[in-house]
Amino acid sequence: MHKSRGGATLLGIQEKGFDGIGCVKLLRYYGTKALRSNRKVGWHYQTDNEIGKEANANYNSENKTVSEAHRKHTPHSTHVKQEILKRVQDDKKTHFTHVKKAAFTLAEGATHVDMSDNIHRVAFTLAEVLITLGIIGIVAAMTIPALVQNYREKADVIRLKKAVSALEQAKLMAINDGLFLKLTYLQAGGVYIQEEHEKFANYFKPYFKVAIDCALPDVSNTACIGDYDNAKIYKIDKFSQATSLAQNTFRGFITNDGISYFFYAMNGTILIDLNTPKNGPNAYGHDIFKFNIDSTGRLVVYGNIETLEECKITGSTCSNWVMKYGNKAYINCPDKVEYGGNIACR
Repeated sequence: MHKSRGGATLLGIQEKGFDGIGCVKLLRYYGTKALRSNRKVGWHYQTDNEIGKEANANYNSENKTVSEAHRKHTPHSTHVKQEILKRVQDDKKTHFTHVKKAAFTLAEGATHVDMSDNIHRVAFTLAEVLITLGIIGIVAAMTIPALVQNYREKADVIRLKKAVSALEQAKLMAINDGLFLKLTYLQAGGVYIQEEHEKFANYFKPYFKVAIDCALPDVSNTACIGDYDNAKIYKIDKFSQATSLAQNTFRGFITNDGISYFFYAMNGTILIDLNTPKNGPNAYGHDIFKFNIDSTGRLVVYGNIETLEECKITGSTCSNWVMKYGNKAYINCPDKVEYGGNIACR
């Protein structure tokens, strides 16, 4: 028994009494159905080459089956043969065009494709977002001020050490040039002679890149200080005044990197202001640090003592701590640090 691709038999065709034209219709139906049954249900991609091969195979099978059915069960007239072949050829064109367009096929009776099983939607509610932002804000409020303070403290330490190094280098270059610091009132107290302060400042000045020069006889300190209030130097509490650049008439200059150097001949005093008098707080231990030139010509920290007592009261001796330990713990946690003990806020 010979079966067609659609599962119909020639015996069944013969029993039902189909003529040649009826055979073509029946085979056309079963041939198309067979083509569909060979595809996978659902989304399935077929290349043009695969579709063409499948359509040609289906057509050849139909043509062969129809020819056999016509030869066995229909009149052998030329007219009938031509009619059958014409209908089969028309069916091939229509069917082949339909198959080529159907690059994707759906299950029979399907109206749409649901891909929701492969999609994961994740979202937060407004309350969850607000709570998260609130927590981030609290953490930021607790940590950012400390981070900013630590950053500024480290920046001040670096600038101070840079300024001291620049003074040391200037002194060495002056000595190499055959210049020696000779101040009549270097170790005298209570004596003010402007020429001595200017001589002191001008000994170092040639070895700096100076932005504003206040160490000349015809230039007042106003150019370096600005308003009178800026001349005030406060104690470490930033409230009590310790001295004044205007009253004592320190002479000095401001370098291109924004650091001020002021010189006073009495006791060879040098004040280093890390951000110039025009920027606060202008207080010892914060942005102003005090040094001296001793009797041997060495640059030393003011006081040169191993105790924080004076540093915590006036701030004038804090230079030693910063140069030695590289922090300002005497401000951030004064009760927890001391020379020879704890040296940081931990």
